[in-house]
Amino acid sequence: MTLELNIALIEDAAGLRACWPVMAQLRPHLSEAAFVDRVQRQRLAGYRLAAGTRGDRVLVVAGFALGEKLAWGRHLYVDDLVTDDVARSLGAGKAMLDWLKVYARDAGCEMMHLDSGLHRVDAHRFYAREGMRHASAHFSVRLDDGDSARDAQSSEGVSASLMTHDASAHRIRSGSGPLRENTLYPHLSEGAEAIDDDFDPSHEGGLDHDFD
Repeated sequence: MTLELNIALIEDAAGLRACWPVMAQLRPHLSEAAFVDRVQRQRLAGYRLAAGTRGDRVLVVAGFALGEKLAWGRHLYVDDLVTDDVARSLGAGKAMLDWLKVYARDAGCEMMHLDSGLHRVDAHRFYAREGMRHASAHFSVRLDDGDSARDAQSSEGVSASLMTHDASAHRIRSGSGPLRENTLYPHLSEGAEAIDDDFDPSHEGGLDHDFD
């Protein structure tokens, strides 16, 4: 079964509130009021929010921004992408991803990018199936206090671009835990450590439920 969705940009506060029940599944650290306030502020920097609806119900949302970098040229970066629990494996996420590709091409973009946390292995399979290639590791450091021990930790994610996926088997270590098999990070050498506890989701490509 494939869902038929109406996908469009959300322009007003009422539309944002309608998106909140779905976005909350990816961003539970925010309240509805904080979500609406942040989106309205982020719009000043070019953030856009698109929603896929069936009837009057929002089933998938995507937050994104257009930009230009020396490394990527003109591009679309996906900040948030999540399908409602009730629409799992029905094609809502794929429909949104396809819509974003068309939007990016129409805006003159050369590439589309997103980051996804190391623990979202099923999402990575979905992105690979959709023609996105694992291209780099994402690193971050918290700057909100002087705790050097915590600031020294980094979160690695997967950055994806619209190319064919190239995966080969390797093993990664999470914190001090045991080595485990993983087929999505060929750039990491065997035994490399990847810290994924207390992961900051602010640049997480969601879509947890749309992999089939």
